[in-house]
Amino acid sequence: ISANQIQQNIKTAGTVTTAAMVAGPAGALAIDAVFLTAMFMPGGSWDYKSQYKGTSDYAAAQNFGNFDFGAVMASLGLNYYFTQNAAGVAQVGICLAGGSCGTGTPAITFPYGDQVSDAAVIKQGFDYEKAKLAGCI
Repeated sequence: ISANQIQQNIKTAGTVTTAAMVAGPAGALAIDAVFLTAMFMPGGSWDYKSQYKGTSDYAAAQNFGNFDFGAVMASLGLNYYFTQNAAGVAQVGICLAGGSCGTGTPAITFPYGDQVSDAAVIKQGFDYEKAKLAGCI
């Protein structure tokens, strides 16, 4: 994984969002939702754990992907509650398809359907990008 991969993903997401704004805010949100789902879903280009399945780097790639998810969502101006719920809803879908399950209930109970450990790393990525946007280096 490239050292500047998170910044590349943030730039790509920003470019898609800017282009999608011609469809208006509601249209842009729908376009972003489809784009981000495709990128982060299992097997998507930004699902790093799937690229390292069966290797000693799997856990690190999983953490990187969660950190990246938090950072990308923060870069788009989305709030943490929405970000964590998006992750939780995705995890519920993975669970229903026979994959690992999380805890909590989307929109109601933390971590909103995601795993607690994943939620913590998503928060780190989210906070990292928020601090960067606020001028921290």
